[in-house]
Amino acid sequence: MVIPGLLQTAAYAQALMVGARMYDATEVERRVQARLARQAVLRQREDAPQFWAIIEEAVLYRMIGDSGVMAEQLKALVDANEQPNVNIQIILNSFGAHAGLGGQFVILDFPNEQDSSVVYLDTPTERLLLEKREQIARYNLLFQHVSGAAISPSESTLFMRDRIEQLR
Repeated sequence: MVIPGLLQTAAYAQALMVGARMYDATEVERRVQARLARQAVLRQREDAPQFWAIIEEAVLYRMIGDSGVMAEQLKALVDANEQPNVNIQIILNSFGAHAGLGGQFVILDFPNEQDSSVVYLDTPTERLLLEKREQIARYNLLFQHVSGAAISPSESTLFMRDRIEQLR
């Protein structure tokens, strides 16, 4: 539905939160700053984690903020996709129905083999962590299907660059 939080620009995150009409101005600012602080893990650490995002094409056309906010956001996605620890793929609208239509999810894997993977679900009313092996296995399979439905990261970069040009 939207750009993943770890990839959102400040302007996009702010426009998204203001548009949701859930928070006052102080809370919006606090949440935007917290989101940006979490992003530093992907960009500034030498041992930055691997991050793989799959985004529907429709998200690139959903106007969050104005065209300037969207162009800046897409440029940030292109830049992120050029980092060695980040992969972004786009699922084209023309693909039609795909396994990811059930909603967004995050699979968290950890470097220490003793720490088992978890699946994180963020819903409008709660945040859930799924830890059962069967659940994690199903979400890993779901991720494989969704990734297979999407165009490659390099094709996704070209697609996003074309979309930026359309916004100018």
